[in-house]
Amino acid sequence: MKTAKILVISNRVCNSECTSDDLFGQDFNQSGPSELRVAEAKFDQQTSRWCLNLLPEDRSQPDNVCQESNKIFQDIVDGISKKNEEIEKWVIFVPGYCSPCLEGLNKSLQLQEYHGVNVILFSWPSDPREPVLNPIESYRRTQEAARISAVALDRVLSSLNRVFVQPARLASRPGHFKFSLLAHSLGNYLIQNLVQLIPIHEANKIQFDNIILHQPDVDLEGSQFWIKSMDAEGHKYVTTNEYDETLRYVSNFVNPERLGQVTHHVGLAGEIVHVDFTKARHINNEHWFFGNKIDNTIINSFCTKVLRGEPGENSLFIDENEEGRYQAFPFEHFPTTQRN
Repeated sequence: MKTAKILVISNRVCNSECTSDDLFGQDFNQSGPSELRVAEAKFDQQTSRWCLNLLPEDRSQPDNVCQESNKIFQDIVDGISKKNEEIEKWVIFVPGYCSPCLEGLNKSLQLQEYHGVNVILFSWPSDPREPVLNPIESYRRTQEAARISAVALDRVLSSLNRVFVQPARLASRPGHFKFSLLAHSLGNYLIQNLVQLIPIHEANKIQFDNIILHQPDVDLEGSQFWIKSMDAEGHKYVTTNEYDETLRYVSNFVNPERLGQVTHHVGLAGEIVHVDFTKARHINNEHWFFGNKIDNTIINSFCTKVLRGEPGENSLFIDENEEGRYQAFPFEHFPTTQRN
């Protein structure tokens, strides 16, 4: 994808003189946790290093995070109007616990290279801001950072809707521009707080093509109801893996049952598409399904389709006994040797 893009929007502390992945540090932005900066990110294949170009800040427009990014987004919209297919599919990615900016960038590159999408990375302070010897205390601090960051993400989505998503939908051929949400692990807790704590203003709300809540590190209890309130033109997907090692560790030591480990009764009568990867071929205790190491063509196909704003359940096997539930291998009445 020669013209594909990765953009970073972050409420992290900003090292404005830096052009590497150290541009955004561990703590909140020095002007406050709701302050945001935008950068273009490019990966140099020869040196295996990231180069980040921080966009200038316009303090005269405090309510518009993308004021100085308008030209970038306008250029993208112009390209979409000229039928540039490489910039038509977009995902905003919210990473999980202990994900420094570098890890978020590397995962964004995987989304771009393996699934053919452009990425807006919302990099929030998900890694502990100072050394913590107690892992439970570290985790709780990061949960608090997720709660605080919900306001910043609300600003991001409102601004993107005005300066990018709505203009792109108007400029594109019908059905070609797609904008979806991918939240991973504890990033789903940030989404939960956004949905539950911040009033949604219809004029500023993005209607995502797909919402993918990937291995959610949130309480199972009550999760269906805040997910139900989210708005998607396509579907709301929840992926789960009973043997997810990361979520199992968190559940055993800190939290009640995690949504990302549930095997049944997530679909809410078909309003949520429950994709259960438990026991699928080559999955085992996997926590991240969108990278390059999953040797499973069914799951890879699902991931590509949902990221590109398409229906992903067509790649899977439906559970005829539970509405809204799908798996990556045939159900009990099929021989287990057919699993892929």
